[in-house]
Amino acid sequence: MARKHLIIGCGSAALSALEKIRSIAPDDQVKLVTMEDSPPYSPTALPYLLSGRVPEEALWMRPEGYFEKMKANLARGKEVAQVLPGSKEVVYQDGEKEGYDTLLIATGSEPIRPPIKGLAEAGFLGFRTIEDCRALSGKLNGKKRLAVLGGGLIGMEVAIALLEKGHQVHIVEKEPRLLPLYFDVQAEALIRDVFQREGAHLHTGMEATEVRRVNGAVQIGLSGAGSLEADLLVTAVGVRAKTSFLNSSGIKVNRGVVVNRQMRSSVPDVYAAGDVAEAPGFFDEVGLNPILPSAVAQGKAAGAAMAGQPEPYDGWIPMNVFNFFGCMAFSVGLSMPQGDSFEVTTASDGQAGSYRKLVTREGRLVGAMFLNVASDPGVFSYLVRKRIDLEGYQAALLEKPREVGRHLMMANEKKEAAVPE
Repeated sequence: MARKHLIIGCGSAALSALEKIRSIAPDDQVKLVTMEDSPPYSPTALPYLLSGRVPEEALWMRPEGYFEKMKANLARGKEVAQVLPGSKEVVYQDGEKEGYDTLLIATGSEPIRPPIKGLAEAGFLGFRTIEDCRALSGKLNGKKRLAVLGGGLIGMEVAIALLEKGHQVHIVEKEPRLLPLYFDVQAEALIRDVFQREGAHLHTGMEATEVRRVNGAVQIGLSGAGSLEADLLVTAVGVRAKTSFLNSSGIKVNRGVVVNRQMRSSVPDVYAAGDVAEAPGFFDEVGLNPILPSAVAQGKAAGAAMAGQPEPYDGWIPMNVFNFFGCMAFSVGLSMPQGDSFEVTTASDGQAGSYRKLVTREGRLVGAMFLNVASDPGVFSYLVRKRIDLEGYQAALLEKPREVGRHLMMANEKKEAAVPE
């Protein structure tokens, strides 16, 4: 008998789940609900829209007619207020109820609003949704001085777009270095140099303590360093899993919805995937990993389990790719390890602005970091996931990461396929 699968959200995890369900259960009913009014898009592409590099229509993740082809219903502008697992229903903001056989929570994340005195009164802009991007774009005309609170990936991407448009940009980050969760001290120093050459004003190791509007401008007080003035203030201090509507559901939530390797929550027939899911990692940790590859893989695993043919998820691996002003940096796996069980090898060239780093444990690659070096993040993620023994290739991999990485990957693929080399 056909079942009804209800998916809350319409991002990468939700679409991946839909496609997996449909491949297994072509006659089941699938409905997606999203609080946004636009077609499905990836928030990671919004900085390119802000900078003017791409038009809005280039953001849509699926072509027109996609949902009809997938025999799925999409309800836009519909927000879930409550989940009732006991009766297998969701309650929408307008009071309407809807039943399900299986439910996927793929609501993603929402921006954290920093507790800064005077922030709401002075006015600020977030940058998480397409509406946020439209609002910021609409206010840029004639506004030359921009302040961005947050030196993580979102804040830095926004800063890049604004600098490319010719604005004066101040970046305020409370940690001593930019991108502290993704790149180590050596890589950050090189990234910092590039941003400063592009005209960015960097305020690291400082917090915004108070925000006031003075003569039409925004005045931002900084801890121990006076203040700075801007025409517009953008906050990008981080995100959190969007779970507030689950408060009375009985579904276990920690930093996100806690799930197992089939993306099952603590409640029967309720699953979670993507930025909202606190899932097992590849290195046996459990946590959030809000990146696109994880969302797609988790959505696929959730969809398979919902359709009755579980395909266990083998865990997320941290991976971050950062493109900026013609440069590319990436980190994958345990690139900033703690403890003495790891072997770390690095090389840098300040003149070329390049940096290389490999992290191994018992001869196997567990992490890597590269800046301005020809390399392939996907290949390195493969080498980590497959637990490839470098077998004397470590020095060559550091020197020629793209060529040697691909060689190791192809050698392993042949080995697994039992094809003689």
